[in-house]
Amino acid sequence: MSLVEQRNRFLSFAFAAADILVETDSDGIIRYAAGATAALAGADETTLDGRDFATCLDQTSRAIFRAVSRRLTAGRRRS
Repeated sequence: MSLVEQRNRFLSFAFAAADILVETDSDGIIRYAAGATAALAGADETTLDGRDFATCLDQTSRAIFRAVSRRLTAGRRRS
């Protein structure tokens, strides 16, 4: 299976459970976004790159996102 096929399969599985897929760096800065970003975040995928993900959330959710993201470890799943 080619890298493109693997990526497409991954995106298909990701969108089966979500409308938007967002990847951030360890500081919460968006590095990749795909999906219904215009409808749900008010911006297209390219304008989200480099933006602090927390600013895309409502005020109540920002603290939750920051608390959860501090507990994440690269390459590991959290449940």
